[in-house]
Amino acid sequence: MLVDEDPGEWRRLNGALHHCAGNVQRLADKDRHNVQRLDRAIQSFEKLNRRTHRVYVAVRLPDTHRDVAKPEDLPTNLQPGATIAFDQFTLTRHNLHETPGHDSARHLVFEVVTSRGMYLGRSDSVEDTTHLLPRGMQFDVTSAEHVAYATQSGGFNKRVVLQLRERSADDTH
Repeated sequence: MLVDEDPGEWRRLNGALHHCAGNVQRLADKDRHNVQRLDRAIQSFEKLNRRTHRVYVAVRLPDTHRDVAKPEDLPTNLQPGATIAFDQFTLTRHNLHETPGHDSARHLVFEVVTSRGMYLGRSDSVEDTTHLLPRGMQFDVTSAEHVAYATQSGGFNKRVVLQLRERSADDTH
């Protein structure tokens, strides 16, 4: 799966994880083996790499929520101070402009600073800064504001970005 360019397979596997609330023992054998293999690959990479990464992921808003043009438009459960969880594998990008959905008001963009996950990009040959975050991460929303970012064409644009702080096992608030 690590070299599979088909986003449908990632969606299918994450959907299966979601359906069984992250309990890999309830997955079909093939999916359970893939999840366990991905878990081990990410853990091995994390042991070898202690760098901090700033990565971005865009999440589509539910159809029942209006577009987000300013921080005040955010759903209540995503306002600064909220806690959120990524219970599935999360494909992120180091460059905001590479993030699918980054230019859509129907998507929220999260910025995560973490030492977790595994770099999958091929930025040495093409513009691809893909970074895979492990499942089961929790974050606090620390801010939501308009930020400027470089576009792929070399210009600049602005959009609302939610900054997330990774929760450690010691966080009790």
